[in-house]
Amino acid sequence: MASAIAFTAGGVLPLAAILLSTQQLRVPMTFVVVLLALAFTGVLGAKLGGSRAARATVHIVVGGALARPGTPEGVFRGNLGVVEFWVWALS
Repeated sequence: MASAIAFTAGGVLPLAAILLSTQQLRVPMTFVVVLLALAFTGVLGAKLGGSRAARATVHIVVGGALARPGTPEGVFRGNLGVVEFWVWALS
């Protein structure tokens, strides 16, 4: 049950970003929202675990951003997430 709640809660912010963004901003907005959610998770986890917030946050945000190519979408579509975002941002 806890896993179902966690996955549902984790999907709410990206879904909201997708539904509330224009088509042109959908991918970068979702990417930014997910990174912010990961940062929040890092800080919360560090506070609950009694460790340093900065280290945990960097670990989770960088790990989450770099894990994107390993997702089924990243593998099958060549969608790299971080690279995709910066290509969009710099274009």
